Parts: sequence; structure tokens; C-alpha cells
Amino acid sequence: MDDREILTGLKRRDEDAFAALLDKYIRYVGAVAVKTSGNQLSVEDIEEICSDAFARIWFASSSIEITGENLKGYIGITARNLTLNVLRSKQRISADQLEQDMVRCRSAEDSAVLGEDMKVIQEEIRAMAPLDRELFVRRYFYLERVMDIARDKGMNEKTVSTRLIRARRRLQLAIDERGI
Repeated sequence: MDDREILTGLKRRDEDAFAALLDKYIRYVGAVAVKTSGNQLSVEDIEEICSDAFARIWFASSSIEITGENLKGYIGITARNLTLNVLRSKQRISADQLEQDMVRCRSAEDSAVLGEDMKVIQEEIRAMAPLDRELFVRRYFYLERVMDIARDKGMNEKTVSTRLIRARRRLQLAIDERGI
């Protein structure tokens, strides 16, 4: 069952579709939770995050729309956010780590500048070649591993890494040119 069929089944509340979703992504969700937590959580906490992630997908399935070929990005972001919430609730994230994850704006002017900067970055990402954009988004927004992306796209890992390095360089040049 592919992800579109799974999502269609979830929207119909088909338990077989939910079982297929679990079979396909349970290890991935666990890996995201472990990696995001930096091994700070117990096995029970990771299991709870996995359960919560799939429950959220089940209950939100009617509003989920996938633009790519799979649900992996949506599931990964859900697992990451749940993990961060658990860490915050357990107060296991140091102040430094939280500051790295948060964007602080001291004034309305700072907020406006940040918003403009983000628009420029989004424009540059949209201007990338379609394959480079997909690789970039999957790696840096959905936090997928290069190995997984390469396998999914039928590409060599080194080729994916090289394309990501070039995309980052082009983005950095564009950012530097615009003075961000």
C-alpha cells in the first residue's frame, strides 16, 4: 500500500490502512524521537511519543494533504515536535539548546526584518532546480538522512551529498548578496 492509499484509507477510518502506516513508519518515528532527544528519554517515553504521533495522524487524517509521494515528512515533523514537547515538559533541554531552537525578536522592527529575510530564503529555495529543492527540503526541513533520501530517489549517497552541498552554497551566496 503506498502512502496515498494509506492516507485515503485513514480518511475512511480503515484500520488496515492504519496498520500499514504503522508497519511502514514505526521504526522511522522511533528513530526521529531518539535522534531528536539525544538519547535523553527512556524507552517508555519513546514508545509514548510513537503512540502519540500515530494517534495524531489518525485523528488529523481528514485534514492531511501530501504534496510529495509520501507521508514521511509529515510524520517526521510530528514525531520531532512531540519529542521536543516531552523534553520541555521534563525540563531536560538546557537553556542553550532551547535558545538554538527558538528565534528571538526583540522588537517589531526585528520581527519585520526576520520576516523579510525568511521570504528571501524561501524565494531562493523555490528557485532551485526541482530535484535540488526536493533533496534540500527533505534533508534540512524534514531531517531525513542522506542515505534514506538516496535510496528513495535511486541515487548514490555521494551524489545526494554533493547536490546538497552545492544547494547550500548557492543559498549562502544569495543570502550574502542580499546582505542577510
